[in-house]
Amino acid sequence: MGAKKSSEFQREEGEDRDRVLIIDLEETVVSDGNPVEDAVKFLEKVRNQFVTVLLSNHTEARIREILSTHLLFPYFDLVVSATDYDMKKPDPRIVGVIRALLHDKLGKDFPHENFWIVGDRPDKDVLLGRKAGIKTIRVRRGRYADMDAEFEEERADYEVSSLTEALEILTGSISPARKRRRKSRSTTTDIGKKEEKYSKEKKGSRRGRKKKE
Repeated sequence: MGAKKSSEFQREEGEDRDRVLIIDLEETVVSDGNPVEDAVKFLEKVRNQFVTVLLSNHTEARIREILSTHLLFPYFDLVVSATDYDMKKPDPRIVGVIRALLHDKLGKDFPHENFWIVGDRPDKDVLLGRKAGIKTIRVRRGRYADMDAEFEEERADYEVSSLTEALEILTGSISPARKRRRKSRSTTTDIGKKEEKYSKEKKGSRRGRKKKE
C-alpha cells in the first residue's frame, strides 16, 4: 500500500457534521515539538461537531512526522499542506481547495458561513480567514502571543488565550454576552490605547500653547 497524501481523509464518518473547522498546526496544536496541554481534549470535542481540517505551510513530510509522532492523525478528517498546491497561508485560495477536497469525499458543499479557522498568527491564520470570508478565532499564546494585528484584516472575530476557550465558542457553551466580550476585547484595548494617546497629545498641545502665550 502506498503512502497516503497529506490531503487524504483520515476518517470516513462526517456526513452528519455540517460545519468545517480549519486548524493551524504550529503554536496552536503543537509547540516546541509537543502537543499543547489542551490540544487533545479540544480535538476530541470539536470532531464530534465539525469536519476537522489541519492546514499548515509545512511540507507534507514534516506534517506527517509531527502527527505520527504524537498520534494525532485520527483527530483530523483532512490534512492539507498548502505547499502541495503551490500556496502558503494567508493565500485565501487554499480554502477553495479544501472545499473541493471535502466535496470530493463527502459529496456535499459546505457554505462559507459554516467555515471557521483557528490559529495563533494574525498575519497568517486570521488574515487567511478574513480574506476568505470565514469566521476566525485567534489563540493568543506561544511564540506569537505578543504579535498585534497591524491591519483591520488581521483582527480576529474572536480572540482567546487557549483552545479550551476556543472550544467554548465553537460549541456554543458560553453565553452570547460572554462571546461579545471576548469578540470585542482586542478592539476595545486598541481603542483605549488610541484614546490615551490622543489625550496625551492633546495635553501636550495645550502646554505648548500656554508657553507661547
